[in-house]
Amino acid sequence: MKNKTNTMKFVQGMTFSALLFVSVNLLAQETAPTVSEQNADNRQEAVQKNSKKRQQTVQGNTEKRQSTVKTNTSNRQTTAAHNTNNRKSVTQDGVVTQEEAIETGKTNSSNRKQTGKSNTENRRTTGGSNAKDRRNAGKENTTERRNRYGENRANRRANQ
Repeated sequence: MKNKTNTMKFVQGMTFSALLFVSVNLLAQETAPTVSEQNADNRQEAVQKNSKKRQQTVQGNTEKRQSTVKTNTSNRQTTAAHNTNNRKSVTQDGVVTQEEAIETGKTNSSNRKQTGKSNTENRRTTGGSNAKDRRNAGKENTTERRNRYGENRANRRANQ
C-alpha cells in the first residue's frame, strides 16, 4: 500500500504534459513490435520483393521470346513470298530454261539459309538477353536478402 501511495503522490505532483509524455511512452513500448516480429516482417518483405522481381523477369523474358517468334515467322513468310515471286518471274514467259531453274533454286535456297541464320541469331540474342536478365534479378534478390539479414542482425544486437 505504501508503494501505491508514493505513486499517487508522484503522479499528483506531475504536470499534465509530463503525464501525457509518460503515458505515450508506455503505450509505445506496449505496441512496438519485438525484434523477432520486426525481423520476420523484414524477411517477409524481402520474400515479396524477390518474388515480384522474379515474376517481372519471367514476364519480360516471355514477351521477348514471343516477339522473337513473331519476327522469325515474319522473316520466313517474307522469304517464302520472295522465293515464290522469283519462281513466278522465271515462268512468266512460259518457258523455263534449265539455267533459270537452277539459278532460281540457288537464289531461293540462299534466301532460306540467310533467313535461317538470321532467325537463329535472333533466338540466341533473345536467349542471351533473357539469361542475363535472370542473372541480374538473382543478384538483386541476393543483395536484398543480404541487406535484410544485416538489418535483422543489427536489430538482434541492439536489443541484447
